[in-house]
Amino acid sequence: MSFVRNLFLVDQCLTGLTGHHLFYNRALAEAASCMGLQTTVVAGCEFRSNDLIPCDVRAVFRRDWRAIPPARAAKNHLVLNALDRLSFRRFRSDLGRAFPQKSWGPSDLVFGQMIAPRHLAAWLEWLSALPAHRAPALAVHVAYDPSRFAAHPRLKRSLRVFNESIHRARLIPLTDSSKLTGAYGEVLGRKVFVLPHVISPEIGKVDPFPDDHPPVFGVLGSPREEKGFAETVGAILNLSADPDPPRFLVVVNRPDAFSLPWVHKLRAARLENVELVEEAFESESDYARLFDRVSTLILPYHLNIYGVRTSGVFCEALASGRVVVVSEGSWMSDKAGDVAACRRSPERDPAALAAAIRSAIFERRELSAKARRAAPGYREEFSAQGFLSGLMEAVEAHV
Repeated sequence: MSFVRNLFLVDQCLTGLTGHHLFYNRALAEAASCMGLQTTVVAGCEFRSNDLIPCDVRAVFRRDWRAIPPARAAKNHLVLNALDRLSFRRFRSDLGRAFPQKSWGPSDLVFGQMIAPRHLAAWLEWLSALPAHRAPALAVHVAYDPSRFAAHPRLKRSLRVFNESIHRARLIPLTDSSKLTGAYGEVLGRKVFVLPHVISPEIGKVDPFPDDHPPVFGVLGSPREEKGFAETVGAILNLSADPDPPRFLVVVNRPDAFSLPWVHKLRAARLENVELVEEAFESESDYARLFDRVSTLILPYHLNIYGVRTSGVFCEALASGRVVVVSEGSWMSDKAGDVAACRRSPERDPAALAAAIRSAIFERRELSAKARRAAPGYREEFSAQGFLSGLMEAVEAHV
């Protein structure tokens, strides 16, 4: 940690006072403060909050139209490419406002989050333009499909120039999935460090689910196609015909277009064993209270996305001592290994998912005890303190 004087947490997706972007940055900021680092959070231009005191907050990034395109443009590749170029130019310009002259130096660390190819191209061009004596270390978190990075024209040009520049050693790529390191290393031409996902400290305060209570199955991620929401609803409807159907707690706010009809179908069913959560989470404690109410998390995510990617809800489930039901062949399935309390199901198969839930009910006491035993280790692994310590070690070893 001796290398780093100031830490900049940069998240263009941090725009409001709810959601995991706020929770994530707050956890890192509080841990950094405990480590004696002067921390600045750089966020979207809508973000206005005193919640991150004593951090300095710079609200600068304009809306990324490629990340949230207009509905009519969602499948028009010409329009999406134009929005990508527009978003690159805006992000590159906003970096100049985020880091005014003489506000950083070579002993500082910038951590860029939620990096898409256009963002990485902008970061590399920004860093390349700095004098050698002014360039900070730049850690970037990459977790999307690596083929998107390999195919991005602007990024390919930016990488080629950057990898031949004097700043080459100032870039430290990070990911939270060991399945991504090889592909990203090939694309970026350098070692990619693996650091675990960070969870909110509030998750660590969740009590164990009582053994004498009937199991409750939680669907706590936002309703999305790639998260298997349609299959989850299919399994719930299947299980509702059982003589003693299990209880479910299902988050239904902010569904994607594919999942919205399945939300309507679940509402229309009016099942007594299913509670729907319509509201957004106002605080970390509100979100953590949902974990208090469930014994098992259902995570039947699709392998085309989550075969290699991590899941924050999965990490939170393990750290809170909850049982998980995941897709066979996913990163989550591999991560659970033999330590976590886990049941596996083939992806995109509602009947098989219902069978895995029945198995989790049948073995609930053994699984619950296993989940409780494993939880302390996962809380430590997914802590902000552990992440920052690993980040500092990566910086000092690499720069």
